[in-house]
Amino acid sequence: DEFVRQLRENPANAIDMKHTTLAAAVQKRLRSLPPDARVVLDAMSVLGDADSELLTVITELDDAKLSTAIHHAVSSTLLVSATTPLGVMWRHPLMRDAVRDLLLPLEQQTLARRAADHLVNRTTEPSEGQLRQAAEMYELAGYPDRAARELIRAARAAVRGAALDVAEQHLAAAHALTGTLPGAALDVLIERIDTLTLAGRAADGYHSGIVALQSAAAGDSHRNAGPSCDAA
Repeated sequence: DEFVRQLRENPANAIDMKHTTLAAAVQKRLRSLPPDARVVLDAMSVLGDADSELLTVITELDDAKLSTAIHHAVSSTLLVSATTPLGVMWRHPLMRDAVRDLLLPLEQQTLARRAADHLVNRTTEPSEGQLRQAAEMYELAGYPDRAARELIRAARAAVRGAALDVAEQHLAAAHALTGTLPGAALDVLIERIDTLTLAGRAADGYHSGIVALQSAAAGDSHRNAGPSCDAA
């Protein structure tokens, strides 16, 4: 689809289909964009779903510049109109990947951390979806403990909305992040037991607690045995 579009736009410049990649085609479109549009696309490639408030904070563009930048991005055909909070979305997920892959890991982490901090420190109480997104951003930024804690908050919000299965999904994801973080792991365990009990699955909650205690005991035994093995 992208190659056909470029051939139609520039029939005189044939594309070498054997050697031209989608990433190269996306880069060609990026080179034609003004700096503000590139800043917006870079941010969107990391954030995924975003609203104008979040993009304004991350890009530091005012509303007028942000609107103009989005129009340029749509004109480039990398973005298309959609029924999203921002009113646009990537024409294809692979294009988002191609733009994100051009960013250095540190650049991705910086954008992700800035977005997560904004989402959890909003003046209004963050929604379950915003807390889930904040957790994703903290994980990308390299803060699994903070990601786990935001997933716990998201689970609590889901419980308040009677979405117990969703809460359990959040807590399972948090559990996967806390293997080497005893404090966060304990918080996740307590929330899982509470949530499973509310869902009428007290036996599963009990089993979760037993497995966690056995895992903790095994970890303690391994740590205690470590010095003896070294001395031997």
